[in-house]
Amino acid sequence: MFKPIELTRSAVESCEHAIRKRILSGQLAVGDVLPPERQLAEMFGLNRLTIRSALSRLSVRGLVTVRQGSGYRVEDFRVTGGPDLLDGLFGLVMTRPKRLEMIADLLRIRRCIARAILEAIASKPDYDGSDVDEAIEEFAQLVENHAEIDAIAVGDMAVIRALIDSSQRTVFSLFLNPITTTVTQLSDLRYAIYKDPQKNLTGYRVLQYWLKAPVVDAIEPLVMELALRDEATLRQLEQMVSP
Repeated sequence: MFKPIELTRSAVESCEHAIRKRILSGQLAVGDVLPPERQLAEMFGLNRLTIRSALSRLSVRGLVTVRQGSGYRVEDFRVTGGPDLLDGLFGLVMTRPKRLEMIADLLRIRRCIARAILEAIASKPDYDGSDVDEAIEEFAQLVENHAEIDAIAVGDMAVIRALIDSSQRTVFSLFLNPITTTVTQLSDLRYAIYKDPQKNLTGYRVLQYWLKAPVVDAIEPLVMELALRDEATLRQLEQMVSP
């Protein structure tokens, strides 16, 4: 079932990654019971403390549960897991249509959270968008200086972070964090989003205008503009992954 692992990261992380991959891919089915810690340690070539730490992380992620006398049992991550599993799912080998479907869902959820953030901002009578303005201007400098896509992506994340912070809604941040992290880690998606960063900047200029007088009635056009950009991103991806 398991083989000794190559330590490309810390021993605990490597062990967690190896087991997590098998659970997310279905190699370990819901209800399967993992071998005892001692046996896992022998299989992986690691000590029991490392195995126990990795299993603890998997338990926190909702991938396994431990029961006294019966060991670690694989759970249905679709029921017990959270957004932090996204990066692991995208790391699996999957068909092109399935991957595009997952990316489309990822972008759709991002739009839903964006709408909620804008609604929260519009509900604040004393809203101060100075931090967002500053982040947008820094992003504009990156675009005007023709920065590399990786730098553009970092600048974009800074704008999003400033926007979330200004809404003062911690829950939105906790849900959006793993989504934005996954977006920036997928190289083809990152390229498709920031292929023409001037369009991203144009969208932020519209957002700046709205932030001067944030009203709920004007949110829908902003979200629709984001939806159009996401559709363009998906079309770009389809061209990139087509045979």
